[in-house]
Amino acid sequence: MLKARMIRSGGDQMNKSGSMNVQQDVFVLPASYAQEQLWFFEQMQPESPVYNLVFGYRLTGPLDLGVLKRCLDELIRRHETLRTTFSKQNGKPVQVVHPPFSLSIPVVDLASSPLEDRLDLGLQEAKNEGARPFNLTEGPLFRVKLIRLENLDHLLIFNVHHIVFDGWSANVFLKELTQLYRSFSLGEPSPLPELTLQYADFAYWQKEKMEEKEIEDRISYWEKKLKPEPPRLELPTDDPYSTTQTFSGAIETFSLPQSITKRLKVLGEEEGSSLFMVLLAAFKSFLHRYTGQTDLTSGVAVTSRNRSELEGMIGYFVNQLVVRTDVSGMPSFRELIQRVRKEFLESVHHDIPFGKLVEHLKPERIANHNPFFQVMFLFEDESDGQKELAPGIEMKPLEIDNGTAKFELALRFKNDRDSLIGELEYNSDLFRRDSIQNMIEHLITLLKHATEHPDQSVASLPILTEKERHLFSQERSKESFQYPDLRLVHQLIQEQAERIPDVVAVVGEQGRLTYGELNRRANRLAHYLRKKGVGPGVLVGVHLERSWELMISLLAIWKAGGVYLPLDPFYPKERIAMIVKDAKASLLLTSRKLSESLSSGIKVPLLLMDEEWKAIEEESSANGTLAGAWSPDHLAYVIFTSGSTGRPKGVSVTHRALMHQMEWTRRKYPLEMEDAVLFKTSICFDPSLMEMCNPLLCGARVVLGPPGTEMRPEKQVEIIQNEGVTRLLLVPSILERLLDLPSFSECTSLKEVWTGGEILTPDLERRFFSKMKANLVNMYGPTECCIGVTAWDCTPEKTEGRIPIGSGAPFAQLYVLDHHMQPVPAGVVGELYLGGPMLAEGYINRPDLTEEVFISHPFSGEPGARLYKTGDRVRYREDGTLECLGRVDHQVKVRGVRIELQEIEALLRKHQSVKKAAVLAREDESGETGLVAYLIPEEEPVATAKLRLYLQDFLPAYMIPTHFIFMDAFPVHENNGKLDYKAFPSPIPSRDKEVYLAARDRMELEMVKLWEKVLHINDIGLTDNFFDIGGHSLKAVELLDAIHETFDVELPLTTLFQKSTVMELCDHIRDEVPIWGEILVCMQKGDGSEAPFVMIHPGGGGVLCYYHLTKALGAHQTVYGIQAVGYDSGESPLTDIHEMADLYVERLCAQLPRGPYRFLGWSFGATLAYEMTRRMEKRGEKVEFLGLLDAHPFDCRDESSLTISRNSDSLVAWAERMGMDKKELEGLDREQQLLRILRLGQERQILPVSADVSTVKKYLEIMMANRSAARSYTVTKPIQTDLHLFQVQELSPLDPVSLVDPSRWYRRTAGHVREYSIKGHHHNLIDPPHVEFLAKQIRRALIKTEVV
Repeated sequence: MLKARMIRSGGDQMNKSGSMNVQQDVFVLPASYAQEQLWFFEQMQPESPVYNLVFGYRLTGPLDLGVLKRCLDELIRRHETLRTTFSKQNGKPVQVVHPPFSLSIPVVDLASSPLEDRLDLGLQEAKNEGARPFNLTEGPLFRVKLIRLENLDHLLIFNVHHIVFDGWSANVFLKELTQLYRSFSLGEPSPLPELTLQYADFAYWQKEKMEEKEIEDRISYWEKKLKPEPPRLELPTDDPYSTTQTFSGAIETFSLPQSITKRLKVLGEEEGSSLFMVLLAAFKSFLHRYTGQTDLTSGVAVTSRNRSELEGMIGYFVNQLVVRTDVSGMPSFRELIQRVRKEFLESVHHDIPFGKLVEHLKPERIANHNPFFQVMFLFEDESDGQKELAPGIEMKPLEIDNGTAKFELALRFKNDRDSLIGELEYNSDLFRRDSIQNMIEHLITLLKHATEHPDQSVASLPILTEKERHLFSQERSKESFQYPDLRLVHQLIQEQAERIPDVVAVVGEQGRLTYGELNRRANRLAHYLRKKGVGPGVLVGVHLERSWELMISLLAIWKAGGVYLPLDPFYPKERIAMIVKDAKASLLLTSRKLSESLSSGIKVPLLLMDEEWKAIEEESSANGTLAGAWSPDHLAYVIFTSGSTGRPKGVSVTHRALMHQMEWTRRKYPLEMEDAVLFKTSICFDPSLMEMCNPLLCGARVVLGPPGTEMRPEKQVEIIQNEGVTRLLLVPSILERLLDLPSFSECTSLKEVWTGGEILTPDLERRFFSKMKANLVNMYGPTECCIGVTAWDCTPEKTEGRIPIGSGAPFAQLYVLDHHMQPVPAGVVGELYLGGPMLAEGYINRPDLTEEVFISHPFSGEPGARLYKTGDRVRYREDGTLECLGRVDHQVKVRGVRIELQEIEALLRKHQSVKKAAVLAREDESGETGLVAYLIPEEEPVATAKLRLYLQDFLPAYMIPTHFIFMDAFPVHENNGKLDYKAFPSPIPSRDKEVYLAARDRMELEMVKLWEKVLHINDIGLTDNFFDIGGHSLKAVELLDAIHETFDVELPLTTLFQKSTVMELCDHIRDEVPIWGEILVCMQKGDGSEAPFVMIHPGGGGVLCYYHLTKALGAHQTVYGIQAVGYDSGESPLTDIHEMADLYVERLCAQLPRGPYRFLGWSFGATLAYEMTRRMEKRGEKVEFLGLLDAHPFDCRDESSLTISRNSDSLVAWAERMGMDKKELEGLDREQQLLRILRLGQERQILPVSADVSTVKKYLEIMMANRSAARSYTVTKPIQTDLHLFQVQELSPLDPVSLVDPSRWYRRTAGHVREYSIKGHHHNLIDPPHVEFLAKQIRRALIKTEVV
């Protein structure tokens, strides 16, 4: 260890810049491994105070500043680390030791401040000092500040960088400082012996030691110990992790009661373990209870002062030791102490610098996490702490927090004689102070019971605070809660009908239905159903759309004693058949029209409401005993939800559960007679019962939304405004779409909006209150617990963290439990278990599934009491409300709909081409959640369109995956072989650019624009698959609405699964869409920042040839196209250029009456643009740009100007441009030639599949008409506008067109002619890739125009 000193004496010197032998007594020496680690951190986080060690003391007594300064100068002389900076050599840090220097001590005088404020001001000054960063290359890395409160009262603050100092060093420093001060104040010399070694000697020795073979053995140990990599600690943070690691922090200090401290020491002695090891085991117990994890890895700060000569040295000797502990098997606290002891001693025996460990093992680096561990444990023994600086000068340590945290959590214990002082340092970007205070209280509670009952499993040791135990007992007391005079729902609705018979109960497209008429019709149907055998326990399927008949059927089934089984007509017929079979329904109510879509496999009798209504009307309308004859424990309804076994499962709910739910919401959120609730939810989801029944219980109105309303926000707004809806129930994803509509904020009738089914985000809450005056309620409740069991009233004030789901109904018992069915404390994540009268009876005809999730109530003394295992991860907040954080299982919610992914996986595995399947819910870039299917094929991957069609027969649209990804193998965890869901690749919207096909006609252009608007994607091609480029069921509904509005064609949702591309969809609806007659086509709607481009058709008559150019000019640019008369209609084409120009200007000015304009024409279209410019000049309008794309200036008086192409026959020219040899047309009559052109155009996907010979004839007639117009055209006098001529320099091999002679254009304008060279030939200059260069040239021309 003396080699560094020998090198030092040899005169290896340099200055700070690294050049040798410049400054005497400056030495360059190796940095230790620990210093290297901090140096590298400094390179990544420059100017950061994270590794500042700030500490201080309050000095009471006559302080001599001169003596203090002399003491500090002597300490700087004694310890080289206090005068060390760092430089870089060969990419690595080195220590630069400087000569001794005299330290300045700034004094802050607070004596003039109010007495009561001085200490706080002084501590704030100390905190500010601690936040001042150091520059490692300049130094000094040690600062002192003295804060004067009074003459005899000072704060002495030290701020030193961790790279030269550690906690042990602080004790050495303080001890020597007091010795020096006492001697110097008496005029005596230093009593301290000279140091034989300095820190640099240790660093040199450590580097030498690490080069020996011993390091290999230690690395081998850690390779085994840390493989597979420890799992990330899932701490219950208040706020989400940022994308990069942050270091903002704070410290919370606490003391352990002496009784606990004493028992901890006794327990350590009994187990042959130090107090440090017992406390570390307690920390592991705490982490286990807080996370539920059993593989726990933490860092432990240990000192490398393993030799006596290092004990009196100041320097950075700390190493971060990784301690990985297995807490599985429910060990007792005693057993865990032994496990921790063994692991710790093994780790110490194989101690290696942490930086070296990371360097060798190369763990996966996550930007927002420390490698290997996220939490740190530290223990310091301060039993010999100094109490006086000198006789008469009392010294008390200060608690100074510099506002940083190195880890997510760091627990430090200081042993001060008979007491243990704890400090919990935390990352304040992740945790709030109140949560940390709760943690400390839980830790102390756990320590108390662990020391009192060390043989008890740590998993079952009490951890709840007194407040939390009280909250737990409150939940248990709910078992005895009862509403007085609780009655059946339909009985209460009947009483409303008797009280207000003439008040409107239901309103919709069928008109208005009063309470009296609703009740009478329900009574008639109920009597009819009784004759059909309906009674208690008899399931009656209802296969009806939202209508009077649906409302009547619901009430009638209940009055008859039956069980309501909703069957959404939009569900696939096979799924409906499966539900009817599994439920063992006895009867199915439907209509003649809807019955035609039912599967032939349904063998249940059908009651066709429309055809049997006359017979039903003959029944009695009297109430009789219908309403009150049935028990609350009879089943009220069965609703089928997604099932994990591959089949949906039916949740059977009693009248008692429904009665409690309706009574709770009626009391908590009452409705008045003038209120109206929009019924728009699918009847297969239980919130529909809230929309139907809740208003009827209060005398309010049910507003029936027509089919599909639930997925159409615009329709919802329309109904709200027209019917004065006051309450709206929806999922957050639909609320987000509503808030995107400006008209939603105009729904002033709305009083309440209830959300549920998904997590409500603070951002969405803020958006709501910024636009709406209504109340916002966040509801929670699984189907198995009857609609809703908790509610939270949102407020406009900013919500910290997540939006709660609130507190429970007065009868609903809410238990948050860990894996061992132990209650978890506030802030800790557990699984939510629910108990109470709202529980479902179970899953109908599925006792196995019922037993899995409806378990015996462990906290109840009532016989048969049960709890429902929700599978939802929740936690209590400090105020006793709940937050929902997601799922513990494979179940997900997509746009508010509960989905068991296993059901989709099971169906996919049944497909003959699929070997294995895994389905995940993934968020895309926009934050929307969609389903992704990962598949291992049996042989070759099958087309995804076929898989969608296959699933469509069994699953509703919202359960069909958006993306299908084929893989060779699924990723698995190394340690247990289970699927590693985080390692599955994210879906990438699939678009085949190699076969990109642009719109070919007006319909396809309009369809592309609709797709781009709905999907927020540009450059969609005709063959792009809707679902492969980001579409899903909600987007599909939005697209179909847009198609209906644009094309006046209504399509069912299933169409998009069968016709998933623009081309297929257009071909499907082409015959139903009216003929387009307008010649002005909006190619692209820009942002209005620039004058619009108007592109005039070439000789072919269409404008979609400009599609790529439109896109290349940029999304901001508005572009119109003018196509030939007759191109999209049955009109005869025009044959005169002047007549065309007159008409085109007239139509253009009707749409865009004022300039400036930008005209552009290709080939024949250039002359049209030229003549249109002449007419605009006469009107006094400005054409700021006139672009001519490879255009010949023809004139009938100049025969040579008309022979630019060798083909005089337009059909032959067209054929050649498509790649056909004109010889193939020889010997064919005209009809055969047209047919040949048609087939070739369709093969090349130039013409739609739906095109026929008449289409080819129409296009050919336009070509011939334009050719005729060119041959008869005469130019008059020149125009005034400048011409921009874009010319190619090569000839086309097919139907070649001669190169343009620009000289003739010069005679046609009094302005300038500007020439530009472009790429490609005459026929492909506007196609990729040449079009990009053309667009750049046009942009250049526009810039020149603006300059002029």
